[in-house]
Amino acid sequence: MSGDTGGGVPALTPQIALRIAALGMLGLIVIVVLLLRLWFLQVIGSEEYAEAAEINRLRSVPVEAPRGEIVDRKGRLLASNREARNLVALPLTLQGEQRERVLRSLAARLKMDYAELDERMTAGDSSPSLPVVLAEDVSEITQNSIEERRHLFPGISLASSWVRTYPRGDLAAHILGYTGQIPADGAAEYRERGYRLDENVGITGVEGQYEEWLRGVPGERTIEVDVSGRQAPGGVVADRPAKAGNTLWLNIDLDLQRVLEQELRTRTLINNGTGAAGVALDPTNGEVLALASYPTYDPAIFIEGDQKAFDALRLSNRPEFNRAIAGEYAPGSTFKAVSGTAALEDGVFDPDQPVDSPAKIELQGEEFENFRGRDDGFISVRDALKISSDTYFYQVGSAFFEKEGERQPFWAREFGLGSPTRIDLPGEGRGLVPDRAWKRQRFAGPEFDNLRRSWLAADDIQLSIGQFELLATPLQMANAFGAIADRSGLRHTPTLARLVKDRSGRVLARFGRSNSSHRIPASQENLTVIRDGLFRVVNDGDGTAEQVFENVSDDLLVSGKTGTAEKFNEQDSAWFVGYAPSASPTIVSAVLVEQGGFGSRAAAPAVCAVILTHFNESPDDCAIPDLPEEELE
Repeated sequence: MSGDTGGGVPALTPQIALRIAALGMLGLIVIVVLLLRLWFLQVIGSEEYAEAAEINRLRSVPVEAPRGEIVDRKGRLLASNREARNLVALPLTLQGEQRERVLRSLAARLKMDYAELDERMTAGDSSPSLPVVLAEDVSEITQNSIEERRHLFPGISLASSWVRTYPRGDLAAHILGYTGQIPADGAAEYRERGYRLDENVGITGVEGQYEEWLRGVPGERTIEVDVSGRQAPGGVVADRPAKAGNTLWLNIDLDLQRVLEQELRTRTLINNGTGAAGVALDPTNGEVLALASYPTYDPAIFIEGDQKAFDALRLSNRPEFNRAIAGEYAPGSTFKAVSGTAALEDGVFDPDQPVDSPAKIELQGEEFENFRGRDDGFISVRDALKISSDTYFYQVGSAFFEKEGERQPFWAREFGLGSPTRIDLPGEGRGLVPDRAWKRQRFAGPEFDNLRRSWLAADDIQLSIGQFELLATPLQMANAFGAIADRSGLRHTPTLARLVKDRSGRVLARFGRSNSSHRIPASQENLTVIRDGLFRVVNDGDGTAEQVFENVSDDLLVSGKTGTAEKFNEQDSAWFVGYAPSASPTIVSAVLVEQGGFGSRAAAPAVCAVILTHFNESPDDCAIPDLPEEELE
């Protein structure tokens, strides 16, 4: 038969031939593609891959710079650094399943949260060639554990870092502040200023205020790495060292600062107060010699991330709140130095004019009672300050109400109340000087009638003794008394920073000398009268603070004013503001004890201790008044 092949090889039909040709063509195409790819890799892409290989072999590693130190006016250390080791990883060399395996193993060994480690690595994927810090300041045990098991943790290494330290513990915490990671809402601004987003920066206090001086200049090291991403032995190719930050010198005196803080704690505890604040200034130039707030905190807890300490901080009485510059309180009778100046300047009373100051007095159709119901008889402004007569100053307020204009608010502002002092610390409060415009705005709602919005005689009357809605910070009151104490009548801008030096000791900047000052528009004759009254508070037998200072040497004469400020539904708060020596003051200090009771008992002893320390005398010479409560102020 024609179709019989006799059991030999089948005939090559057209269909089989077509299939063989197609397979052959496909094979040829594959060979051509492979050859073209090989040619491309060897010839066209050789430079690119050589560059990639070089990039994988060499790494640029940022080198952290230590922050500058902070010292007091005598060069004693307040903030420094210590070297630490961080656990870091390169996202570029740790990917996929290997990343998960390594991170889970690391989390188990370090007793850390895997999700947190993974989140940090993922955040670093945007810059995969830069190291990501997985754990900061790891212990020596952890360091050894990682080094001994390097094969288990490819892409993980240890890198040197700097940790901020505060060798004095909580001393001067509200001045120094603390450092931390760049806040998310400020990331763009810091990036524009040349920061890497993993850097630590000053957050509060002078750490934040003088960040530009304290921040060091980061360096960069180019290293050769092995296949696991670790530095090869002797693999440093290039090295640009980091430059440490500059040293910030402050005006504060460490000894004075320590005594002030001890006094605030003691006076708060023994008088059952809720907190306290104090300031000491040089009235001739505004230099801040000490500034403190109680309760306080250790800035190290923000560096170490101690969760228990954080929780305790949140549950306590706002220790991170700087009461000295941001706490706003009714100044009470300490304000009488201001309203007394206003009365003399505006001719309300003459300096030597005797004014009847009874136990009760009717003014503008209302009756007002003297402190403790005392009848002070006929007294001048000097003695009104000495014994802190309310009914004398009520008459001052009543007279101001009858005058045109808002004279008491005007004088309060001249002494710096109602506006920030512009101290070189963030977070300063303004205080409040109430006036007609403020009252109209405060009670503008439909629930208030026109009488409630109106400025009343009682407002001026209560304002004259530092009550009504008048609010001031301890810093503002110290600064106001500084203007009285300084014979030039100048109110200076308070300054914490003294100067900046580089590592070689060269002075780069000085602060305070060009700070603005404001001259109080009061005559020296009238200010001398007020000073005389403040002198009698401390040095006359019936002065409200005389017992506190009775053991102080006759060579050191102090002037000042007590205050006991009332607040609805709270215990009275205690004030004292004083300066020395009375004839030519070099220090003015203000202390406020929240809900501490009487100024003479709770606050005046603290100011006494600060002033005596300033003059190298023993604070033990300060006394606690043993008068009955009806005679205290």
